[in-house]
Amino acid sequence: HYMDNIMERNYTRVGRSDAVHVKVGDADLEVHRDFRVYVTTKMPNPNLAPELFAHATVTNFTVTMAGLEEQLLGHVVVTE
Repeated sequence: HYMDNIMERNYTRVGRSDAVHVKVGDADLEVHRDFRVYVTTKMPNPNLAPELFAHATVTNFTVTMAGLEEQLLGHVVVTE
């Protein structure tokens, strides 16, 4: 997969410079030291490969009605 080198941080140095490069497909791209990848989806429960979980932090920001009711009940109990 073309994202493997990025996700696994398979970076290489070119010459004596501080610049690092990553191979994506046939291209050799320079990578900034603060580079981050963020992937978002509208899918409620995406089917992600186990390899992705090994190299990334996956956060589920799904909001459900039951979760909102629970939070509201918690606020009501604290107020009373």
